[in-house]
Amino acid sequence: MTSVPSNNIPNLPVGFMPLENQVAGHTFQAGEIGILRENDGTILKPAAKPLCGAREIKFYETLADATDPSLITLRDLVPEYRGTQKIFVGDRYVDFMKLVRFS
Repeated sequence: MTSVPSNNIPNLPVGFMPLENQVAGHTFQAGEIGILRENDGTILKPAAKPLCGAREIKFYETLADATDPSLITLRDLVPEYRGTQKIFVGDRYVDFMKLVRFS
């Protein structure tokens, strides 16, 4: 887990900030957008790679609609999915998955 170096953070819209600690390749790097946090605590994970992002969105949507007991159990172990949002970051629009942390 690493803290986000401030020199790698692009201009963000008001109300959004980098998630304090990031892991697993989701950090801010040259040309890469990391995970954001909204003022209300919502986590925004970039769906940067089209195929991977589409698969992950489908995963969360499948869990949200699940009736199978094993998927319901899994759903209780992952952050709550609240859809997607396009945000202008730096010099481009980026698609993000909106997730709610566990309380």
